[in-house]
Amino acid sequence: FIAFFATFSVPPLIPVIRECLDLTKSDVSGAAIASVTGAIFSRLCLGAVCDTYGPRFGHAFLQLLTAAATMCMAVVTDAAGFIVVRMCIGFSLATFVACQFWSTVMFNVKVVGSANAFGAGWGNAGAGFTHLIMPFIYEGFQNLHPNFVAWRVSFFVPAFAQVAIAVAILLFT
Repeated sequence: FIAFFATFSVPPLIPVIRECLDLTKSDVSGAAIASVTGAIFSRLCLGAVCDTYGPRFGHAFLQLLTAAATMCMAVVTDAAGFIVVRMCIGFSLATFVACQFWSTVMFNVKVVGSANAFGAGWGNAGAGFTHLIMPFIYEGFQNLHPNFVAWRVSFFVPAFAQVAIAVAILLFT
């Protein structure tokens, strides 16, 4: 859920980001493609990490790594930086692999399909949640900061959520 929240935190703010960074339609499309490409690549890598170190460390490490990328959105100044950061944030979608691995080994064969479906659905719900909540987060910061600072500060919310979930995974699982 938190990984999808972070990955999809950018699209709801595209109108403001596009204006601030003077992005073209091609830049925005390229960033979306880079995000998906990053997700595909990182899912392949995280499968091997889960096999070697387990889903706990794979999931937590990936959340911490991509939290840094999410925070970097605050310092993006041009199209190239925007595309690279979107790609790196997209890596977080590989947490899906760790979640599916984890629920597969935790649940009995009679319910593992339902457990995986629930876990996958909960993760995907994060994408919908971000489209609802990011404009409100932006609006809240806009009351404190000018437009072109408010959208940047807004990315600290999903980034801190990523750090919090990573720490919770390491401490409580």
